[in-house]
Amino acid sequence: MVFEGFDGLSSEQRCPSCSCTRPTCVMSPGVLAWEDFACTPVEGAEPRVIPYLPPAGWDGACISMPTIPKERIEWVEFLSTTVTPCQPVTGSMPVLAETRWATHARACSPHTQDGSSEQGSQREQGAEGAEPRSLREPAPQGPEQPAQSGQGARYEQGMPGAKQDPLGVDPAAAGFTACVWREGEQPACPEAYPERKLFYQGVDSSLDCAPCACGDPVGSNCVAYVAAFPKPNCQLPEDDTGCAVDLDHSPCSSWWRHLALGSLRGDWREREPGTCPASGGEPVGRAAAVDPITFCCARSEVGP
Repeated sequence: MVFEGFDGLSSEQRCPSCSCTRPTCVMSPGVLAWEDFACTPVEGAEPRVIPYLPPAGWDGACISMPTIPKERIEWVEFLSTTVTPCQPVTGSMPVLAETRWATHARACSPHTQDGSSEQGSQREQGAEGAEPRSLREPAPQGPEQPAQSGQGARYEQGMPGAKQDPLGVDPAAAGFTACVWREGEQPACPEAYPERKLFYQGVDSSLDCAPCACGDPVGSNCVAYVAAFPKPNCQLPEDDTGCAVDLDHSPCSSWWRHLALGSLRGDWREREPGTCPASGGEPVGRAAAVDPITFCCARSEVGP
């Protein structure tokens, strides 16, 4: 066998589904005590601000931290809530990205008893796993020289002088056809071998599935009421000392004038984190047949 090629490339792709985990509303990280006017740094000077921030993951439960004395506080900025990003979830279906051929072609060039070279070709529909047969045909003038009229086609069915395969099989009846061939995609065939057939020796494939991803949360409404207290353990003062915060606002309050800062508490008013749009999971890439070889074959009434 001197050549094995294929034709009729097709592909099949299946991709797993994509979804997203739900986002989560996150409590305000705390407050900032400003010595500057209206939570705004003085032009040309370093901001005079003291963070009053509970540990990461604070859920709003009352927490006492070292007290900030009232002499250091002019304004208090209540920091906004946040919402966590979503994480992509890939379905359990495995990625399938396969290519297959509709036609499997073989060309043989065995030697006869007198030592001369013989060549033939066979096409098999859907026979990717078939074993090549030991069929022999007389060779044309050569791969780079198309045969002259009347040469290279002695095994066409019904042609006088056609030889029999050593197994007793007529090569034409077994599916072989006398052909000449050249590498590459040739535009035309010689008159003696008018049937042009193009086969390929490989596949260049980039078939895959787009990775799952999640967009930013939409429809989120995370509103909390954060109360600040002058004493530890969230002891209530005479006046209201808190502010409502959401995802877009960090209000600045002057209520803390002449008061210290000794503890914090947060309570949810609205806690709807929304959802995240999922993307990905669609087939991507392409598959292309490569390394073509052009066969020019004699007409035959038998075989595909």
